[in-house]
Amino acid sequence: MKKEFLTLLREKYSEGKRVELVKMDDPQAPPKGTLGTVRGVDDAGNILVDWDNGCGLNVVYGEDIICMPVCEEMKKLRKWLDDNNIEWKDYSDYNFMDQDVLFIVGEVNRTRFTIKNNTWSVIHGFGTYGGYTNYCKDEGLLELMIGEDEPIGHLTAEQIIEKIKRGDLQ
Repeated sequence: MKKEFLTLLREKYSEGKRVELVKMDDPQAPPKGTLGTVRGVDDAGNILVDWDNGCGLNVVYGEDIICMPVCEEMKKLRKWLDDNNIEWKDYSDYNFMDQDVLFIVGEVNRTRFTIKNNTWSVIHGFGTYGGYTNYCKDEGLLELMIGEDEPIGHLTAEQIIEKIKRGDLQ
């Protein structure tokens, strides 16, 4: 792992940072959504986490996925998408890292879904991605975007859901 990337990773996941588990492929893994506290990052880029449920498994760089704890508005939207069989993917903090670039610097939750061949992104938090640095960080509001880079506006989960129901996001 490149030294510069390891430095960025250690800054992002400093000791005491709270994280939420999105995905971990291990039979002993804590359940999705489990919260934990970062202890540090080892030289391989693995994130050392004390999970709130007592599990001590580390987050394996490039395989497991964590993000900042998901806000209530994002949870509402994700639940509605699940309930309505609309597939979504989490593209939060850890997903956007590779060996050369840390694409998001900050704390961002990002959900992406597709309706009738159009891709939509919903973002909560603050960070830098693709030149944008003013993502919605107000509790209770999410930023809706067409694709990955065309902002629509700051809305509640209910407003986004209504847009989907009315067919505005086609």
